Amino acid sequence: MAQTKHTGSTPHVLSSATVARLPARPLDAQKGDFGHVLVVGGDLGTGGAVLLSA
Repeated sequence: MAQTKHTGSTPHVLSSATVARLPARPLDAQKGDFGHVLVVGGDLGTGGAVLLSA
């Protein structure tokens, strides 16, 4: 596997106007209705942060 280096992140702040344009969620919605995330990290015996992020 090719080795890559993460060089940084750019933080983003959502304005009230941007949030207002998001569609409203149904009142009976739950977290499983809106997509999924795969978290990859840690090493053998050091997966604590990955477990905490779930």
